[in-house]
Amino acid sequence: MTAHRWNFRTVATLGCWGTMAALAADLTLVRDGVPAATIVVSEAALAAEPFKPGRNSTAPPSSKIKLAALDLRAFVAKMSGATLPIVSDGQETAGAALLVGPSRRTVSLKGLKIPSGLTPERSEEGYVLWCRGDTLVLAGNDEGPYHGTHNAVAEFLNRQGVRWILPGDFGEVVPQKKTLTFGSIDWTDRPAFRFRTWWCNQPAEMGAVEALWKVRNKMQVADMSVIGVPGDSYLRQYMPDPALVQTQPEVFGRRLDQSVDPHMPNLSNPEAARLVADKVIERIRKSREAGQPLNSLGFAPDDGLPMDHTPQTMKDLNQGFTEWVGREGVPTELSVSEEWFTFVNRVTEHVVKVYPEMILSTNGYANRCIPPEGVRLHPNLAVMYAPIWADTLKPFFTRRGTPDSQVRPSAGSADPQEMSTFLHGPRQETTDLLDPGPFIFLPDEGPEADGLGCFFSHEASPSGYPARHGPWTCPPPSCSR
Repeated sequence: MTAHRWNFRTVATLGCWGTMAALAADLTLVRDGVPAATIVVSEAALAAEPFKPGRNSTAPPSSKIKLAALDLRAFVAKMSGATLPIVSDGQETAGAALLVGPSRRTVSLKGLKIPSGLTPERSEEGYVLWCRGDTLVLAGNDEGPYHGTHNAVAEFLNRQGVRWILPGDFGEVVPQKKTLTFGSIDWTDRPAFRFRTWWCNQPAEMGAVEALWKVRNKMQVADMSVIGVPGDSYLRQYMPDPALVQTQPEVFGRRLDQSVDPHMPNLSNPEAARLVADKVIERIRKSREAGQPLNSLGFAPDDGLPMDHTPQTMKDLNQGFTEWVGREGVPTELSVSEEWFTFVNRVTEHVVKVYPEMILSTNGYANRCIPPEGVRLHPNLAVMYAPIWADTLKPFFTRRGTPDSQVRPSAGSADPQEMSTFLHGPRQETTDLLDPGPFIFLPDEGPEADGLGCFFSHEASPSGYPARHGPWTCPPPSCSR
């Protein structure tokens, strides 16, 4: 009886180890320079033209998946010399199957959940690496501005040792190996930052090379589809009609000499906010009619130190604080955070009555980078924080990063609770910072006393995704501090 029990346990143990060994067995893509796997995509992706990356460019998911599959095949060939075939999910395959992007084949895999969805908050981005037996899935959310499937392909190639240090062939690091394998895994990754990009002036051909490099490094190219960036002078598109300068001058701001400023609204006049909101609403309506709906829209006043010197604005809203490096007693160097964000709140209130899901954005920049006193920002408003006077080594709201200038005590105190009311993203209770160097959103965990604005404190990779499997060796760091 004892021997029988021992034999039974032995068989059970061996069976368990056999199961574990089967799960742990590596999938082979290439063996000794010969293809041992097939890339499988949906029929729509196989028939699609591959996506051509460029700034603010996007495409249907099928085109993005086609590019991801071609990139996977190209780099497998560069590593091993083997060119893997690409077929549709309606074809039979022999050997290992590399399922790139969602398809009929991925639907049948029990327990596999590929990130999907698209909302104005842009919080659904992500991808999955899933490998069991002879099936490897590299897929993600490819809706709207997302490139989840290409992110998954990039992650897989990164784990094989591939790097894209610089745009173009010169920046590629491709290890040479005649046999490629991959072990069992079930891993889902989502970015810590929703906005991961930068822009620069460059020729179109250089822009295309850089855009592909961004996609491979899990950055974004359709950045204006992620969040409506509030560029300098974007407010001019929504200003009250110029003719009203003569008939309704009270809706316009005033310069220091009290002349009418046609490019700045009267920040204390509710009618001015309504007129601006009406034009914003019209822009949203037209975008939807054109089949290019906006999820968010941004605007900001002119560059420099724009102000509304209307007596009512200065009396009711301005609190007399100098901006970061402003001089006491100089009226053109005052902080205008209170009046500006009061005005933007009013615009947002009008817009969301018509489009409740719309997110507006503006910037906390120049004379608007000190958090406003007594102004609670609208939940549909995002702030692109751009402290132009900030310390280059530390976030300005840490005690070590605060400039040696005369600022109000509350702003220099670096109180995370106070800052979180200003540095926030849409509909978030915690801080979501949109920083222009390059633009990034803070993760949802909220501010940390000494690391706000720097992804390294949140264990994220240079792409903005958490670096859970180890540090990345490819640039660019998304934090200049």
